[in-house]
Amino acid sequence: MPGLNVRGVIKRFGAVEAVKEISFEVEDRTFLTLLGPSGSGKTTLLRCIAGFEILDEGEIYIGSDLVSSVPRGIHKLPAARDLGMVFQSYALWPHMNVFENIAHSLRIRKVPLNEISDRIADVLRMVRLEGMEKRFPSQLSGGQQQRVAIARALVYKPKLLLLDEPLSNLDAKLRKEMRYELRELQQAAQITAVYVTHDQAEALTLSDRVCVMDHGVMEQMGTPREVYTKPFSSFVADFMGSANLLPARVFANSGMEGGKIVLQNGVEISCACPPQFSPGTDVVAAIRPEDMDLELSPPVDVANVLAVKINRKTYVGQIEEYLVEFGGVELTVTRRLSDEMQVGSQAHLAIPPLRVVILPA
Repeated sequence: MPGLNVRGVIKRFGAVEAVKEISFEVEDRTFLTLLGPSGSGKTTLLRCIAGFEILDEGEIYIGSDLVSSVPRGIHKLPAARDLGMVFQSYALWPHMNVFENIAHSLRIRKVPLNEISDRIADVLRMVRLEGMEKRFPSQLSGGQQQRVAIARALVYKPKLLLLDEPLSNLDAKLRKEMRYELRELQQAAQITAVYVTHDQAEALTLSDRVCVMDHGVMEQMGTPREVYTKPFSSFVADFMGSANLLPARVFANSGMEGGKIVLQNGVEISCACPPQFSPGTDVVAAIRPEDMDLELSPPVDVANVLAVKINRKTYVGQIEEYLVEFGGVELTVTRRLSDEMQVGSQAHLAIPPLRVVILPA
């Protein structure tokens, strides 16, 4: 059963089309992330799903319930959509304690008084805040406030949970911890969730499905692994992590493992070339920094071995990042720590053909 169905949604603000005819469907209990930079339209799309924005075109179903339809003139208010919302600022009432903050959403839905305490006790156990019912928001840490906001959204058991960059106000370590907690809470609640972020690490960690957006357009939708390893465009390749994007031209294409491209400096690279790219076609080759091997000695019986010069070396914890150059082309490469690799030295870079992703120019 679909948990969320978005059909041909368009949202305009004056002459600006913030969301451009987006359609997708996700199954019930799916964790969907809307990922993109500022101005990509991800928050506007979330607000359309929530009912805070009126569609200019299209329809939205939450489960089997049609909540927005331009052709049929339907626009249900947010309170009638059976959804929970977690805001970036948490939006907790400062004059209410934890119990009252969570109970408020139940009272406005006229839940019987004898059920309220039981429901709050259950949801506080779920978010691991037992015993904190009488504390006020000012007496809680950022992570605890976040859990209260999630508890408030889950306590009335909505069909859909919407989260608008809920971790952006937390420090880096707590953000990482809360990623796993959010995923566990979504699975425990058995609820469909839509999560907005510009952080690709959050998208990869949390999601069943990722919708990558740019300038109101859905660039790609798929599993985290699909979007990361098989990007449809240069934008997706670069935004989902780090990628070296090299303009090139197809030299030969005799099947997925028999492709060859020529870079702008004349260097030939063997690759897996999709059949739609015929010889002479301008393309972009995307190569992840972690998908190449940088060594002092040239490897034996390996395709795409390039003699390179190390122009920069940066320590980034468990790995080092290198900027290497060959024939005027620079590439970023990551590898394990090494005292032998030094700036200015010569090395050899091996690029596995199957790791070269060919994209439209």
